Amino acid sequence: MNSKENFIMQDIMMQLKQIDYLEVLRIVQPIIVYYITSRTLTTYSLHSDYKPPKISKVFLPPELTVEHSEVDTERVAAQIYGEHILNFADVMI
Repeated sequence: MNSKENFIMQDIMMQLKQIDYLEVLRIVQPIIVYYITSRTLTTYSLHSDYKPPKISKVFLPPELTVEHSEVDTERVAAQIYGEHILNFADVMI
């Protein structure tokens, strides 16, 4: 490097030291926020394609695959909780 190039480099370094970087960040902040928000909205998929790595198939129990309209809640409650829950329900109704 000759002396002219050295002088130019020193001048550039002095100018860089004098810049108020907080003001530059305040000016650029809306652009950064807009970019990050738009990028997040276009790429975020709520893990809809997520699959645990060691599971190939999952078999659900028949209680979870039955339609809700087909479930007899009184029968299920009687099997699990016995007569106490039915008596409580009668009193509440």
